[in-house]
Amino acid sequence: MTNPLQPAFDELQDILDDFEASGYQGTEAVFTRFVAALDREPVASLVTSLTPPVAFVPWYEAAKSTTGSMVGSGHLNWPVDRAERVSMMRELFRAIGNGEPGLWEVAHTFTYGGSGQFADDFEAFSRKIARPFLRDLSRLANLRADPPVLSEAVAQPFPPTGDLTLDGLLSSARDGFRDMDPSSRRDSLEKLWDAWERLKTIDASDKKLSVKALLDGVTTEPHFRQILETEARALTDIGNGFHIRHFETSKTELGHPALVEYLFHRLWAIIWLALATRAK
Repeated sequence: MTNPLQPAFDELQDILDDFEASGYQGTEAVFTRFVAALDREPVASLVTSLTPPVAFVPWYEAAKSTTGSMVGSGHLNWPVDRAERVSMMRELFRAIGNGEPGLWEVAHTFTYGGSGQFADDFEAFSRKIARPFLRDLSRLANLRADPPVLSEAVAQPFPPTGDLTLDGLLSSARDGFRDMDPSSRRDSLEKLWDAWERLKTIDASDKKLSVKALLDGVTTEPHFRQILETEARALTDIGNGFHIRHFETSKTELGHPALVEYLFHRLWAIIWLALATRAK
């Protein structure tokens, strides 16, 4: 069976070939293609599903502090764990893509090619960072026991709701959750909860009647219908009791980023179910 991820990996390898062959002129434009390819499907969801969020900014600040008086003396202290290392590398690529830091700065400071020519520094950057990133990502993909069903599901757009505001909230939540930055994922959970509250009024101005119609549209089987009723009520209570949509001092902090991810997937699932059955 053909690996569905292989074309994406082949494209990334091809871009790195172009990157190494471009010398100095046009190198940054080629690297922009590499960053864009990492943020497209299926690679974007693959990385998200296989790696943890990392704190890139303090890590890079610590790396800059290792720079001495000699060119190329900076040291990038990569995480020992492969998944964390891949995550940190992608965040470095994204930061370079945004221009902070610049590609030339990273290459000249941390992967100095030895000749004083930027072209050699860029080639060393590809050899020491970009290609090991692809190798480790490929290893992680091959080692995973099960497909990342939830993360792949999040990558798919919701059925249109007919409400532009609701569609926008769902789209923003999906895009934010695919960002590795924990703060972006935290914001995406808030948007998803806003979408959930708006969804409750999509079929009637009375929220209780609208929720009833929404859940009745999923199933009329009594036992499963009761499960949905309980889940919908529990999610509403979670939204009201934790720092998700409300930030009063009486609310409880979520704490670990894994809790944000858990609640996002849980809420995403019921919204998807409700809209998928409603669209039929």
